[in-house]
Amino acid sequence: MEHAILDEMMNVVMWGRSVNMCSRLACWGEHSREGALYTGRNHDFSMSWRDNLEAAGVWVVMNPTGAILSHSIAARAGQITFSVDAMNSAGLYIECNNAWNVISYVYSKERSMGNWMVQLIEDYTSVDELDYVMPNISSSAGLNVMGADPTQARYYEVSHFRTVKTEPEFGTMTSRSNLALNDEWQLPDSYPTRTAEYSKPRRENFVAHFQKDPKTNDDAKHRAYLSKELFQNRELHDGSAFFLNNTLGLDSWTAYQVATKPAERKVWWRIPTRGPWQEIDLRKYFTNA
Repeated sequence: MEHAILDEMMNVVMWGRSVNMCSRLACWGEHSREGALYTGRNHDFSMSWRDNLEAAGVWVVMNPTGAILSHSIAARAGQITFSVDAMNSAGLYIECNNAWNVISYVYSKERSMGNWMVQLIEDYTSVDELDYVMPNISSSAGLNVMGADPTQARYYEVSHFRTVKTEPEFGTMTSRSNLALNDEWQLPDSYPTRTAEYSKPRRENFVAHFQKDPKTNDDAKHRAYLSKELFQNRELHDGSAFFLNNTLGLDSWTAYQVATKPAERKVWWRIPTRGPWQEIDLRKYFTNA
């Protein structure tokens, strides 16, 4: 336990002020228009990371010769083996973000989840399949990993020593910020304090907005929500999601945003500092079934 605490202290020193505060939500069934499954998410990190993606961010499509599945990932130009957002031709979508209240190991020999994700999206077709695979995966970082397909979504809370499969908190809706929800994790909610202070309200904001008129929840509602700045005049606003001009003293900026409809293999992607939403119909680009 002592070496784990020392690793956590080193983690905080290394990340410094780069306390990212991503947020995301999946809704389907009684919580969506016509019962279809939709997801929406912010990918937040440091300003340097945002600027890097603004210059070189791409959505990559791969159709490997002889493979059963095609797949696609959000990445930087030239990057094909690491991603935290991915969808394949079976309609499986996977995304992940940090869970700051889960112990992580800076010097672990575990693979990063960004590498795992590319392998998972290459090989698996549904959340049911992930349910068998994810409990056997560990990572050097504490993470919230969402798996979604045309019929269901769930989060897997990943640590160095164990992965917990969770059930949707609202039946047909599930959401996370940068805090894991399973009560077995060893770090308190208040760690690090700045993430807890703003991460909780971001999730609460997301959930409250999509609990209102749930039959109107679709990709357009996700994009409208994601397109509105979270803090205005230093106050948290309902129906809003992203950081463009951060005045809170935190090095957390929205690098990109994604909305999806897995049943139609559609992705809507936006880099807020680069331009408007781009609709990507992956069926036009996937050549493997």
